[in-house]
Amino acid sequence: MCLNICLRRVYSVIKMMEVKDLFHDGLTWKAIIKEVLWFKDEESKEPSAVVVYEVKNDDDKLPFHDFYIAVHKYWVKEYVWGVGSTPLDALEDAERNWDRKIEEHGCYGEGECTNPFREAIETLEKMEKLKEENNNMLLNY
Repeated sequence: MCLNICLRRVYSVIKMMEVKDLFHDGLTWKAIIKEVLWFKDEESKEPSAVVVYEVKNDDDKLPFHDFYIAVHKYWVKEYVWGVGSTPLDALEDAERNWDRKIEEHGCYGEGECTNPFREAIETLEKMEKLKEENNNMLLNY
């Protein structure tokens, strides 16, 4: 499996989610969900991708801080695999959960034993390294 840096697609999709009656007091709050990273699986025979969403608390009364979720998008369905305070934390949590699933249940199909979140982490780390190198080059001028 290869997540291609050159062909990666980054979207800025913003969705609004209503949190209704969380404390059984009849109130409704809002959270903003924004797609921040999207890694397409270039070698998969089926359309799949790893997506990271940011969930922002749009109301001070909600009982959570901003966080990120890492999902595996397969065809039109998205399955949440990880949660974290940063995109990398969410991807690492998803990577552990995917590995746990393989350890517990084995592989069901071709390519399922490869961990798409591990590939996304490697790609994200490469992107961060390139970004840091570019910033260092700019500081030298």
